[in-house]
Amino acid sequence: MNESELQKAINFCKKFYKERKYSEFELHLLRFLENFPNDISLLMLLADNYRNLNNFQAAEETYLKLIKLHPNEVTFYAVYGELLYYVRLHEKALEIYDIGLSKNKNHALCLFGKAQTLNVLGEVTEAINNLTRAIAVEPKFENALKLLGLIYKSQGSYKEAFNYFDRIEGFNKERLECLYFLDEKDQFYVLLNKYIDDSKHRVSLASLSIHASIRYNKKDEVDFCKKPFEYIYQNNLIKNQKLDDVYMDKFIKKIKQSKLVFRKQELIENASQTQGNILSDKNLDLDISHFVQLIDEELKSYLNKFQSNELIIADFPHDYDLNAWFLVMNNEGYVKPHIHDKGWISGSIYLNIPPKGHLNEGNIKFSYHNDAYPDDGKLFPEKILDLKTGDIVLFPSSLFHSTIPILSDEERVVLAFDIMPK
Repeated sequence: MNESELQKAINFCKKFYKERKYSEFELHLLRFLENFPNDISLLMLLADNYRNLNNFQAAEETYLKLIKLHPNEVTFYAVYGELLYYVRLHEKALEIYDIGLSKNKNHALCLFGKAQTLNVLGEVTEAINNLTRAIAVEPKFENALKLLGLIYKSQGSYKEAFNYFDRIEGFNKERLECLYFLDEKDQFYVLLNKYIDDSKHRVSLASLSIHASIRYNKKDEVDFCKKPFEYIYQNNLIKNQKLDDVYMDKFIKKIKQSKLVFRKQELIENASQTQGNILSDKNLDLDISHFVQLIDEELKSYLNKFQSNELIIADFPHDYDLNAWFLVMNNEGYVKPHIHDKGWISGSIYLNIPPKGHLNEGNIKFSYHNDAYPDDGKLFPEKILDLKTGDIVLFPSSLFHSTIPILSDEERVVLAFDIMPK
């Protein structure tokens, strides 16, 4: 196989990647690597694909092979450091970034990687310094511009944040939110109307538009789901004999015994959730096919129940991906208000809800408000669902939702998911 044939082989492999057929993609890559065992492009694709399969050990081994073959190529230190960052080995990630930067102090990707790691560790000033250096090297480095904007936004420095978001081309919700926080009403609506016809961002814009319609007493401009409370669905799978307590208890024990990696997340307190999409985890030692089937059945019931001209139903993407993760919550745990802007319909199956000692403890709360947005003294509608073990809940991904804290030594265990347009 010559170089021209190799390029054809790479392009052939990429078809499977685009279709998210990661296991088939891996098989073809390994076959071509038999002829080109040290080819950089094939090895980088292989490492990236291992990450999609949640095979982090194999990804690490591939990055280390690349570093051994090309010890002065700083990009390999950057991508290896990012893997370590992702699996929360932050100190080790910093070590790898520093090795890369010792070979090239102005390597933008290494500077960015070091910055995002420092930011997670709370070393914000150093993170800003590294991001500023990365942007000086690559003025259009979107990830660096976005992270720096997010840091300033989190500090309430909305003008500074806007200046960085404004340098990013294309759709950028953070730019819109900065104008909203600054109460730049006219500029906000000009930008909202600029984005409004892009169907890819309807879900992301819908929550902000409905909030602004109440704050400013204006028409909700985004067509997706104008009355989201009317599109909340709840069904108990135990009552309908699709699940039972014994099965659920055994399944929770299997979750605890599995090799699933749980991590903290900024939206959750006293809780942890699995990394990535558990359905694409090739090494998953847990059979969740029954729950996937239940989600499919309940989704059909949802669509049949809420037949309407609202785009959430009328434009439902029947060619969709299912993204799923487990969330385990401990005493005084809760989830902060948020939306799922990459989803269309989101939901949860409640594998265990501890007995309630207080009103609404552990229940899910839906709202048009997310606590961070300015309310100008306006009242925003809320709706609380009383949850029981075995419940499945489906709702528009654009709807803010949160969890009321639990006060129990018994864990609250949830299988959460998003129905995502491909």
